[in-house]
Amino acid sequence: GWVAKHDSGVVLGWALAPLLRPVRERNAGDNTSSAFAAASAQAADTRPNYGALTLSLRSGPVPLSLAEAVAAAAAVADEAGDHSGGGGLNSTGVTPRAGQPARLTIELRPPRDNPRPQPTALNRQPVSPVRNEESPVGSPAESQASVRSEPEMPPQPSGVPASLWTRGRAQPPPSAPFEPGDGLDLYIDAIFGLPDCIAAVRVEACVGTLSGGRVPLTSAGGASSLRAEPRPSADALSPRLDLRLELREARFDPTATLYLTAVGLDARTRQPVLVGRAAFALFCKLDEVAGAGERPAREQPATTSERYFAANLGCFQARLYSDRGSPAPPPPGTGPGVSKMLNGGRPLPAASILLRLLPAPQTADGLGLLSAEDVPADKHESLGLRVRAPEYASGAYDSALATPTPAELTLLRARARERGAKADTVRDRLRAASQAAGSAPAPSASASESELQKWASDLLDSAFDSRVPPKPMPFN
Repeated sequence: GWVAKHDSGVVLGWALAPLLRPVRERNAGDNTSSAFAAASAQAADTRPNYGALTLSLRSGPVPLSLAEAVAAAAAVADEAGDHSGGGGLNSTGVTPRAGQPARLTIELRPPRDNPRPQPTALNRQPVSPVRNEESPVGSPAESQASVRSEPEMPPQPSGVPASLWTRGRAQPPPSAPFEPGDGLDLYIDAIFGLPDCIAAVRVEACVGTLSGGRVPLTSAGGASSLRAEPRPSADALSPRLDLRLELREARFDPTATLYLTAVGLDARTRQPVLVGRAAFALFCKLDEVAGAGERPAREQPATTSERYFAANLGCFQARLYSDRGSPAPPPPGTGPGVSKMLNGGRPLPAASILLRLLPAPQTADGLGLLSAEDVPADKHESLGLRVRAPEYASGAYDSALATPTPAELTLLRARARERGAKADTVRDRLRAASQAAGSAPAPSASASESELQKWASDLLDSAFDSRVPPKPMPFN
């Protein structure tokens, strides 16, 4: 149990959390609050409840007896119908801000000599690629990061440099339930493996739900979508993006899904084309526990009534899908929200996006969430509102969703040989596209870099805004 006090010594509230949890799936007919099931003598198989937990503070007098506290907390959970095993109890009146109950976030970590410390939802920086070593203790972000010893990964495919595709580490399975009042920061870091015919690309990202709704983006002033394009100096094959989606909802729909659309300028025709689409589930069920040596299931909730779910925190590489060709079934294990977005699309060969889903930083008092709209830009990085992307070749991004096929490995090897001779930038391809034959207007041969970029941006924006969507890019 924990007692939270103000600097003046006034008790703000108290909270409880189980130190052990049962290693068994929850039974549908179990009428016991599973948050305290591990304390029962009947819970034979248990393990430490490592990870981060967000607990709601309860008001009133602090119980002096642990038995009394557990009984009282279990009674409150039973009365509220809380059998989800979330570890946090509903607030009973400590509401320092409208609509936001007071919460306490704790982290249970293993001893330092434990060879398998668990990364948690508190980690904001990507896990270091070094294995079997502990992260150095320094800044708060560094002290919260821990390194888990991973099973030996298969070797990197021969002839494929790590800059084109690398076998990233599996992200740790979620351990903490997503609570009302929590927030998320979603980064789109790069678009990988663009076809050679694409001179420039522009992406539009939004977060939709299975019912067809859109989640407002705080970073866009409440708009439902944001667009971004790479700089002219970016690598044309895999350009970096600077796209951050700030999500600050009082309650999230567990079916929320990232929807991303990429439209490119075809250098052969100077016409906008649909490059591809990608989707990623923001949440997953918490009652799907992977066994030893297995990848986490990360099953997307299928209904808005799902109560026991977690955020899919971490760094991921997700495929781009094309609408060209006959419809294809979604990949095995694809959630309903992702399947709806892909809508029968086929994988675009060796093309993907890099994304990160991170917990929103809290205010200094821990009672609210920070927003980039309320903080000067020069403070964003120090307050965790702007987290730099890791190097792709470090293996920080879980690449399981974008594992290349044998045919794609052949394509990657060919690209590696071509890049050995020359690596185009977006600027190079834009200038070449402006001189190619085509029906669309183009700037002059002496156009400046800013004029080339504006020309491409206007064409791609018009394609996004048109009632008739651009045609899918043709490819063999």
